[in-house]
Amino acid sequence: MQDLEKIKAALIHQKIKAIYHTPKGEGDELIPGLGNFYTFDTIIALENGKQYRLGDAFIVEWLGNVELIEITHENWNIPHDKNFKGVSIKELLIANNKSYYLLLENDVLINHTSEMGDALHFRSYNSVFNNSGELLAQ
Repeated sequence: MQDLEKIKAALIHQKIKAIYHTPKGEGDELIPGLGNFYTFDTIIALENGKQYRLGDAFIVEWLGNVELIEITHENWNIPHDKNFKGVSIKELLIANNKSYYLLLENDVLINHTSEMGDALHFRSYNSVFNNSGELLAQ
């Protein structure tokens, strides 16, 4: 069991140096009728040298030593208004569906999902949560 408060304290106010993913391969998981789904890990590298693996419903310190591929706006088709490099983490949010979200100081949300294969999302806070902090219907 992870110590969530300890991890939150280690993340808040830290700047993101880079975000990486492990190799996606050729679609590792075959789902009959739906095709191949990619699986990968998302790694958040902080300017203080620490790295964390962000999953659907967890975040843990990353101690792996596998090849990592840097995520950029270009190779991940991230809109250019969704900046993350050099931006501080404002909060670690846990939605009522148990999904984990990193909220950045510029109101960009980062989350990793694995419902239909792994996916990494960069969205605006108000496209996922309402003004009361409740998860919008997705």
